[in-house]
Amino acid sequence: MNTCKTDINKKLLVPILQAFILCNIFIMIFSCTREDKYRRDYPRVATGVVANINEGGVTFNGSFLQAGNSEVIDHGFIFGTGFGFGLSANGNMYVGDNSCTEIFCLPHKLLPNIIAEEGVSIRAVKRVYGELTGNTTHTLEPFDIFQIAEGVSAGNREAAQKAFAILGEVAGNAIAICASLLDGIIVIGGGLTRAEKYFMPALLKEVRSHFSTITGEQVARVQSYVYNLQDEEEFLQFAKGEQQLLTVFGTQKEVIYDPKKRIGITVSKLGADVATSLGAYAFALRNIMKNTSQYNETNSIFSTRPHEKRNHLL
Repeated sequence: MNTCKTDINKKLLVPILQAFILCNIFIMIFSCTREDKYRRDYPRVATGVVANINEGGVTFNGSFLQAGNSEVIDHGFIFGTGFGFGLSANGNMYVGDNSCTEIFCLPHKLLPNIIAEEGVSIRAVKRVYGELTGNTTHTLEPFDIFQIAEGVSAGNREAAQKAFAILGEVAGNAIAICASLLDGIIVIGGGLTRAEKYFMPALLKEVRSHFSTITGEQVARVQSYVYNLQDEEEFLQFAKGEQQLLTVFGTQKEVIYDPKKRIGITVSKLGADVATSLGAYAFALRNIMKNTSQYNETNSIFSTRPHEKRNHLL
């Protein structure tokens, strides 16, 4: 196996390493690597350790997984995660104090003391399908299981569909926690989203579920109603809201008020590779512009002051 090393200017590399997909508010990413491994023609590279970081550059290590059949006409990196998370607000990507905004380690709804990623990932779909069929040594990938769920390939169709439904339930629990705190649009991306019709019903049921108080009062676990923006009718309801005119007390002025608290959930149409690349590119350009002009944007987590240099590495 060949090893590739690329020296990249640090000014460009640091923001690119930071970048997640940019969306209106935040993104959940389902794993998007292994199910397509044998269905793409371009070379595939596993990223390795970042070393020799200094003011002049950095060495990025990696290994070729397969050579592919297509000519290499561009260069970049493909990142795949089990259950990842990114947050963007007011046009800015949130990186936190340690570039460590994570969702994979939230609790698994169905397995006590187990992380959510064990239910929302490639290995989760494979494991659950194996458990449901009694064949835990199968070599099927999620795409194969999806084909079984569709009735295209031979196998246990009910178990295949349920494997994705369980993924939706576990993901929905974790997303509901985030939605309660962040109150914004949810975008799901990654290779497993092609099985949307099998996991989305369970996911929506979870984020729309209720808890109760000690006295038995029902409380929506996400205080804003979660609309499925993939559904045309729900999208129209989300866009319309419940607007009404209110007269400002003591004046003749009227203002529009919408009492309907709502957020939406949708699936990325770009694909994880393209969305991540575009997000990284936009984020890198933004930081280069700021570093060049040395301007300071009030209340921006990306502010750079002439006397203060901050580098956040993932």
